[in-house]
Amino acid sequence: MMGSRLTRLGLLSLLFSGLVACSTEEPPAPETQAAGTAPVESRLPEITPPAGFPAKVKNSDGRTALLPARPARILPGDASLLDALVELVEPERVAGLPRTAMTYSVLRAEPGPWAELEVLKSFEAEEILDREPDLLLVHAYQAGSTVDRVGERDVPVAILPIATDWKGTLASIRCLARLVDEAERGEAFVERLETRRRILQAEAPRTGMRVMPYGNYGAGGTTAGRGTTWQTMIELAGMRNAAAEAGMEGHPEVDFEQLLAIDPDFFLVAEPEGVEIGSGETLLRKEPLLRSLRAVKEERFLRLPEYLYSTASHQVLTAAEAIAEQADAALAAR
Repeated sequence: MMGSRLTRLGLLSLLFSGLVACSTEEPPAPETQAAGTAPVESRLPEITPPAGFPAKVKNSDGRTALLPARPARILPGDASLLDALVELVEPERVAGLPRTAMTYSVLRAEPGPWAELEVLKSFEAEEILDREPDLLLVHAYQAGSTVDRVGERDVPVAILPIATDWKGTLASIRCLARLVDEAERGEAFVERLETRRRILQAEAPRTGMRVMPYGNYGAGGTTAGRGTTWQTMIELAGMRNAAAEAGMEGHPEVDFEQLLAIDPDFFLVAEPEGVEIGSGETLLRKEPLLRSLRAVKEERFLRLPEYLYSTASHQVLTAAEAIAEQADAALAAR
């Protein structure tokens, strides 16, 4: 989920003491969080000076890196970081693609010239170093021995948190734009996203509807509460996260008793490729104890393909547009 699911408007132009602070508070990637855990605080890196090179990058974990010049061989660590890069740079400036590029990024539908780039077989130091990157971009959940080894070879590393609100999503884009020396292009992209957001959040009949994210892969049900990318999706769509309103944070387990008590207006579920109905929706539909739930009785399921359900990039807006359209159609059919 991830999420990578690149989830922030925080004004990157905060030029305090000659410093660009791409800073906001975010948790690690959703798929790395244990059930029931709350988000872990992290921040965007600080970049000095606010423009130009050489530039010093100070990551939230304290490690620093020097960008001697405008990066020309950028390597994104996951699909969500790649999503932003596609909008900021040409493929000629990218040294390779993460393994999940063609399944979980915007390239899955229209790869275009990006398809000519080599896809890394794994996220390992040798594989990364073979691509000779001059900037490695990773999310905080990826920081570990692999990133340490790459950094030891004097490869500049920038560590970004997973954005869990829209403000943070736009701040992340601005931070990435500064790192790759495309600030103007980044601002133009942010404005296009903001235009879409304003249109989406215009008054609509879905306002006030309570949505419950739900997944179940055989080991128990889970949901997504406060501080998650699913919260962002739901809020962007002009609806309310029923799990968050029930006091849940992060990605906790949820049992049938809790589902019955919350009784949401809609369930938000993943729709795996090639499968008519995902496992979470199947359980909700077939479990006798849940037949009294309004969303089950009225078949109110908001479905997203897995690549959008798990995104941690600005694609949360695309996901929000998709579930808003489905919700509007369901409400109109009442």
